[in-house]
Amino acid sequence: GSISAVVSYYTGDRAVLVSGGVDVERFSPLSPATRSAVRGEIGAPKNGSLLLTVRRLEPRMGLEQLVQAAKLLIDAGCEFTLAIAGDGMLAGRLRELVDSLDLGTRVHLLGQVSEEELPRLYAAADLFILPTAAYEGFGISTVEALASGCPVVGTAAGATPELLAELEPNLIARSSTPRDLAETIGWALAHADERLRERCVEYSRRRFDWERVIDRWESALLSTVSS
Repeated sequence: GSISAVVSYYTGDRAVLVSGGVDVERFSPLSPATRSAVRGEIGAPKNGSLLLTVRRLEPRMGLEQLVQAAKLLIDAGCEFTLAIAGDGMLAGRLRELVDSLDLGTRVHLLGQVSEEELPRLYAAADLFILPTAAYEGFGISTVEALASGCPVVGTAAGATPELLAELEPNLIARSSTPRDLAETIGWALAHADERLRERCVEYSRRRFDWERVIDRWESALLSTVSS
């Protein structure tokens, strides 16, 4: 929605960029026991990592490429479960692709997930994947995942590099091709420890906590009025 978009205020020859924000109370880390319980609810095994994406199932979202990247990683010996939450025109095609690649036990299509359930899913995952092929604006799901303590792998599409580069540039895939996604996810799986999770929370609170963002909006508006 528009409230989560990056806003530009122009004052003469000066532009002030103000990002959207996230409710850091609603989106926050879970205890290890609760994380384990949520993972069990969606069928993720106790061993191995849980990868999550929450997307409209449409071509520009890069989901087919993500499933193909998952196949590359699994063939290379990586242990993880990929959960895809959302609904849309690609639902049938994604199911066919998962079945054709024999990934039925490793890739779970969760369908539409309620707003109430989203914070628990983010916090339960080891990695959130944003495999966008094109046209990514301010990624509200990116900052929600980070606030939940979940590192995000994104592509170099739209605003995603602006959100992730300061945190960790290695989390940005060069493109949404299966090979580039697999390479970046592989790096993230090897580095997604508790320290990185803590860095995600600290970064999201510092940059995207709504209280801080509103202060920046007010400052930008005041500077516009006074100039």
